[in-house]
Amino acid sequence: MTSSYQIIVRNQSKDTMWFYCFQEQAQFSNSGLDPDVQSSSLDCGQLPAYSDSGAQFDISLDVSVYAGAKRANNGQNASATAGFFATDLSLANSSEYWAKQEISLTPASGSSEVANHTSLSLSPLGLSQPVWNADVPAGCFGIGVPVYSPSSSSVVYCGNLCVLSDQSLVLSSFVEPAPNSDLSCAPTPKYFVKAGKFSAGTVIAYAPTGAAVCDFSGGYTSFLVEYQSNGEFTVSGN
Repeated sequence: MTSSYQIIVRNQSKDTMWFYCFQEQAQFSNSGLDPDVQSSSLDCGQLPAYSDSGAQFDISLDVSVYAGAKRANNGQNASATAGFFATDLSLANSSEYWAKQEISLTPASGSSEVANHTSLSLSPLGLSQPVWNADVPAGCFGIGVPVYSPSSSSVVYCGNLCVLSDQSLVLSSFVEPAPNSDLSCAPTPKYFVKAGKFSAGTVIAYAPTGAAVCDFSGGYTSFLVEYQSNGEFTVSGN
């Protein structure tokens, strides 16, 4: 089984272009509530015309599903960033704390017991080893959220986390969970490539219209995405 999904982007127009990648927004329920869901860019690259340069932008995405949590202190909020680059010392020394656990989604049949639920702790931030929980809906993983007092100076986010090829962590889709609640998250292995410049971890307006669609749920492991001179994408999967 492949350990990563691959997307190759080529620019077939005459102009140098920026492209970014993002995941289909996960569906969330927070103890019956419909929370405000935010999305992040997962990668970004600049490409000259392929005919002149032969250049391409390779995007590698981990196939595993991860539950993720982030606590941002000193008033930092989601409009700034939902990403962390371990190789960037200025960010590594900032007041951001992360937790992740590889996790399974509840099978549609409901007959198999999988490790589909983790519990969030806040002092210090952490996620427990996932265990089976029969109350997590099919296609979802669950996070148990403890009692806490939301604060503008210490914001907590939870959701679907992606580990990128350079081991950086990004909350692909995330919410600010309600205290003392059960959060369910249903991610899908569908990704979009769109023209624009949004570095990995940048919170973006979720807007898949006009983007190239790379849907790995059908069994493909790689896609070739080509941006044409007319402003449209062509996509082929393998």
